[in-house]
Amino acid sequence: MSGRSEPRDHVLLLRPSALVPRPWGGDLLPRLKGVPVAGAEPIGESFECAAWPDDEEAARYPSLVERADGATARLVDLLAEDPEGLLGAGLAARHGPRYPLLPKLLDLRALLSVQAHPPGNPEAYVIIEAEDGATLRLGFREDTRAASLALLWKEARKVQEKLLEALPALPAARFVELGAALSRPTADALGLAGELCGGEPPPSVPPMLEVLLRAQRASLAMLHAVPAVPGRCLFNCGAGPDGGEAAEVHALGDPEGRRVLALEVRLPGPTHNAGTTPASRCAPSTSTRPSRSWPLRARTPESFVAAPAPVPGRPGVFRSATCAAFTVEHLRPTPAAAVAEPGLDRASTLHVVRGAVRVVAAGGELPLPLGASAFVPAGLGYEVAGEGEVVRAVPGLD
Repeated sequence: MSGRSEPRDHVLLLRPSALVPRPWGGDLLPRLKGVPVAGAEPIGESFECAAWPDDEEAARYPSLVERADGATARLVDLLAEDPEGLLGAGLAARHGPRYPLLPKLLDLRALLSVQAHPPGNPEAYVIIEAEDGATLRLGFREDTRAASLALLWKEARKVQEKLLEALPALPAARFVELGAALSRPTADALGLAGELCGGEPPPSVPPMLEVLLRAQRASLAMLHAVPAVPGRCLFNCGAGPDGGEAAEVHALGDPEGRRVLALEVRLPGPTHNAGTTPASRCAPSTSTRPSRSWPLRARTPESFVAAPAPVPGRPGVFRSATCAAFTVEHLRPTPAAAVAEPGLDRASTLHVVRGAVRVVAAGGELPLPLGASAFVPAGLGYEVAGEGEVVRAVPGLD
């Protein structure tokens, strides 16, 4: 990009540097981002915009942006230099020099653990690619009581602790691998014990794994299997008992290992692991007891599908999800018609989920291929040209 060097004049390219190893990931994200990764450790997440130091992982994988002069800087440092100019007065006053969303790309090659988030933390998932038949687990099939979940997960937690005591020398990574293996429909306790121990396991291990298998299957059976269809947006936002917004209990990924590539729009902050697998000890999340503040009422699987609807007066712009935490919009330029966007009163991010585009602003033109992301300062108008789809994530102020 060319022109003046003030960051607020430019759509800032978010460098593809924050690739996060996960046992349930694969090799797609490094290839999509064009970033070589040493070793064979699978990559499950790419933190597309991480500038919230209070989140331990966001602080570990801070976003880097490319300045107009070609130099690279940490986004959080730029925000500290000019919080109101880059974030907008409202976001800066509410959050300080931090960006209050943590959008991610997810390469899901296995089922994650059953998870929840604190109240006020909904999520949206835009499916970029998915193998035929892939699903995500979202929301309860029937009304559920926190006490019933607590009983199921308490028993599983006790067995986890006994299993960890029985195998104290086993590397942590093996327990994380076990978390994914427990979700396979064909898994059996004896086979898992052999995988875990690399041979003949102690006699006490297979019965413990059988208990964990039953707990995992019971947990998954409570949740809807929602099809992960390319191009679909799934909005995980329910009403808790207090009337506030919250993500439904969920387990992302597919039990049979069908791959899903998705953009996740979410807030920074903790993920609560239900604790139904030994992997919870090593997972990057906090274990929790079921909370009465979680949405526990039954929903239909169709209620999670958020079809993008045209936004009146804004050609080429569609909206799929809106809540107090964020709004998700889809900008769809064609070769015959670019999408022109006026400046917002707050910062936002752009994520290319289909095709390739060019973003033209006061400071110059920025090409964005599939999988690329950019940070848009408050007040900066721009035009999106090319052929594809760009998801815009806009933080809420409420």
